[in-house]
Amino acid sequence: MKKKVYPWFDVAPRLAEIGGFGDAQFEQHVDALAGKAPTEYDKSFSELTKKIETSLATMLIGDIMTGSLPARDKEGLPLELDEIRWDVRGLSWLRARHAHLTKKEINTWLKKNRRLEKFMPVKRAVIKAPAGLDYPALATRDELIDAFGMATGMNQKWFENVSNSPDLKAARKQTRTGRGASAIPSLFCPFEVMQWLVLKGRRGGVKLSSHRGWTILESKFPVAYLRRSIGDPRGR
Repeated sequence: MKKKVYPWFDVAPRLAEIGGFGDAQFEQHVDALAGKAPTEYDKSFSELTKKIETSLATMLIGDIMTGSLPARDKEGLPLELDEIRWDVRGLSWLRARHAHLTKKEINTWLKKNRRLEKFMPVKRAVIKAPAGLDYPALATRDELIDAFGMATGMNQKWFENVSNSPDLKAARKQTRTGRGASAIPSLFCPFEVMQWLVLKGRRGGVKLSSHRGWTILESKFPVAYLRRSIGDPRGR
């Protein structure tokens, strides 16, 4: 019988939605928000939810990458550790859709880590970007270089100090966390990077036309493109 499985990057957002009850400081945070005005409360609670989601995602992928939490493919079959690290298409493991888990495995993992949440998948009529980090739509710097390098001259040096480039820094949605094989590298929004690359006044590198920028985005980062395709100026 085929096992029902869920992609790892859908787990953390769902758990964050139901409260982050395993967070040791959760009650303290909620108490601190209690006296705030409704709009300020909503904003602060949203920020708290994102922090919980990022924390859970970091824990989850760390255990998957080290093998302490066995993962499966989309058909529910067990994956070897080297299959999780790199897929055959060369995509980063963070965006690879083949690291999946069953409901039972997720809840066993939560219990093992003394979390009080319980994973209860729900059917959604519309697939939309999660409230926190939209992992499938993000990219590592190596992926960005692979996509835009030939057209713009982008290389590793561009990322050595992103503080020197406010637009590139703004496109970075998560800084590197952890160490070794389980470390999560910095993640960028490829759409925002593309917008920066097509700026007429951008310094350094080769000028990139808007048409080619959108073409690369659609080809190399299909999930990010679909999130923003309504703004595609190519008239397709």
